[in-house]
This record gives sequence, C-alpha cells and structure tokens, in this order.
Amino acid sequence: MGFIKNKEKFDKFFIGLFAGIFIPFISLIIFWRFNIEMFPSVLSFYEKIQIEGIYIKLISLLTITNLLAFYLFLEMKLYNSVKGVIAATFFFAFIVVILKFF
Repeated sequence: MGFIKNKEKFDKFFIGLFAGIFIPFISLIIFWRFNIEMFPSVLSFYEKIQIEGIYIKLISLLTITNLLAFYLFLEMKLYNSVKGVIAATFFFAFIVVILKFF
C-alpha cells in the first residue's frame, strides 16, 4: 500500500511545481515569525534584507527546504511531482544567477 490511495491524482507536474515554489515562501514566513522580536513587521524584515544585501543568500537557503517536498514525493513514488519540485528548484537557481551576475 502507500500513504495515499489515489496516487495518480497527486502525481502531477504542477502539484510538484506549486509545492516547490510555495514551500520556500512558507519557510520565509516561518523564519520571520521565529525572529519577530528582531523584526516586528514585515517591512522591517524586508528593510534588513535590503540593507544587508542578502537576497541571494536568503533565496538559496530557502530553496533548500524544497528537499522536504522532494523526498516526500520520492518516498510516495510520485515521480511527476518530483519533476515539478526539481523544476521549481531550477527556477530559483535561475533567479539567483540573474541576481548575482546582472
């Protein structure tokens, strides 16, 4: 058996792409909430990122959280969803390259 009875319903490229794009954003919100004393508002958090110039580092670190979705989909043998997570990771890598060199 498996975790999900109708795996075919969840084995879609766009489900993996959606997970791969939104998991880093959810991780960013969680990171901000754990540091709420230092950054009482989203604006102060954004200003700190802007002043320090850590966009590239932050995007890179948040993209690592895609490993959770990758291994979860891989364990459940949802290979098309895994492809979507990989595509989202390459999308973020492309953004990092653009920000770093242009």
